[in-house]
Amino acid sequence: MFDSTKFEYFDASLIPQQLFEDLFRKVEKINFGIKLANTRYTRLSLPNLQMIQVYESVPVIKIKNNPLLEHLIAHYDVEVASPDANVSTILSGNRRLTKKFLERWDRLYCKYMRCEKQLHVDCAKLGEMGAEELALKCSGARVIAPMPGVELNIDLDELDQDKVEALFDNLEEAQMCIRAIDTDHVEYNFEKLNKLRPCAPGKPVLDIRNNKNLFRLSFNKKLEIASPAIIRGNPSLNPHFIGRLLKLKENCLGCDFQRSKGLPFLYTHLE
Repeated sequence: MFDSTKFEYFDASLIPQQLFEDLFRKVEKINFGIKLANTRYTRLSLPNLQMIQVYESVPVIKIKNNPLLEHLIAHYDVEVASPDANVSTILSGNRRLTKKFLERWDRLYCKYMRCEKQLHVDCAKLGEMGAEELALKCSGARVIAPMPGVELNIDLDELDQDKVEALFDNLEEAQMCIRAIDTDHVEYNFEKLNKLRPCAPGKPVLDIRNNKNLFRLSFNKKLEIASPAIIRGNPSLNPHFIGRLLKLKENCLGCDFQRSKGLPFLYTHLE
């Protein structure tokens, strides 16, 4: 049994999947919560867990926003020490969960605990939302688009680097306006994105400006951009990626490339 003097969470995002599995392989009882959020885990493995010894009304297992999570390895009904405590589990924003995962979760984790589940978000028919909510609901999606009449304006400054990477990790097609102005991000990887439409006609589909640490900016060579785009004032951008951006012009309708005076190798403007 792992022990703790007060109720706390074990944050699985701080360690790799294999280490988590090694740590919990023989664990039967815990008196702390488990949080798995914004990871690249493909499975949750708690094969011998049978008891959660907690007396507070809290969510004891929180599984959120893991775009690659598919499988659950568990074999026992998980009981709680106090039946009077309103103990719950949260399952949200994990797009690839298998039917077997959900059936096993319901059978083993929802018998003695209240289960909160948000299982399906149609990321191709979204309502209005900001970057944080989009990252929570649609990281790992292949298509992101709004329902008719809704504009998706996404400010990447609201997200840390890991959440940005998770959001675009599998994205192939999107309809939204993406802003990244004065951020601390070092990389934007759009290499799987092959179709990008603006949130509204005439609006810049990309506005990437004044990001002092931005070193890598990569696109799919077949990306189609059907709108103006702005990329300007990113002084740390690697010249290797400048060359790639120049090639993007062929598939960018209405795009024009300029360079800064005195900085002949700095790609500053796509508009």
